[in-house]
Amino acid sequence: MKPADSPSRTSSSGFDAPLSKMGGVPSASPRVSWSEVFWSWLVAFWNLLLVTVLKRLLLPVDSPSRISPFRFDALLAKMGGVQPVPPRVPWPEVFWSWLGAFLGILLVAVLDHLLLQGSDWMLMLGSFGASAVLLYGAPASPLAQPRNLLLGHFLSALVGVSVAQTLPDLVWLAAPLAVSLAIGVMHLARCLHPPGGATALIAVIGSGQIHALGFWYALVPVLVGASLMLVVALVVNNLAPTRRYPLWWF
Repeated sequence: MKPADSPSRTSSSGFDAPLSKMGGVPSASPRVSWSEVFWSWLVAFWNLLLVTVLKRLLLPVDSPSRISPFRFDALLAKMGGVQPVPPRVPWPEVFWSWLGAFLGILLVAVLDHLLLQGSDWMLMLGSFGASAVLLYGAPASPLAQPRNLLLGHFLSALVGVSVAQTLPDLVWLAAPLAVSLAIGVMHLARCLHPPGGATALIAVIGSGQIHALGFWYALVPVLVGASLMLVVALVVNNLAPTRRYPLWWF
């Protein structure tokens, strides 16, 4: 007869091996050092502080989530959208949008090539591509009206040049400051035009040719180029039978 602690006796039972794993290890783990306790507490404290600060900044005072801790479901729910994707516009609208954008950018590009090639001046600007989307693709938008187009670009250019000249060696700070200030100025002047943010950013991160223009940048290329695109928008959008532009001027 085999003893009770025999290996074969243990292996013959189907439950003693799994049960033996539940008994834990014989020796208890040593107590952690005080430094480990301190760092664990510090990490937990700062995590809790960060969550509290974010809740106070992102949620209104009377929100139930301000009362119940660690409630971000309301914030996440706002990111889910509330409407379906709009239907595709008719083919005639696609054509008029294409025609306006082609002619508007073409006019600026041709004049830039014929009149300013080889000089220190320029007419073509990257933010005009975004303006073309609004002027010719969504002419009924409040953001596409002449006041928004001209003043939005002009004021944003002034803001961008001012920030670029104030912080010439801190591009990482000047770039976000120029865009955010341009948005604030456009809001206050009631001329919000999203491409204006790009106009302000170009004044900071643009080439040496842009920086050499100084505040002339707000006039040429910004205001002159935007005015040329406006002329095309007035013609093309009003040739389309289903369009009327502008909804207001100033």
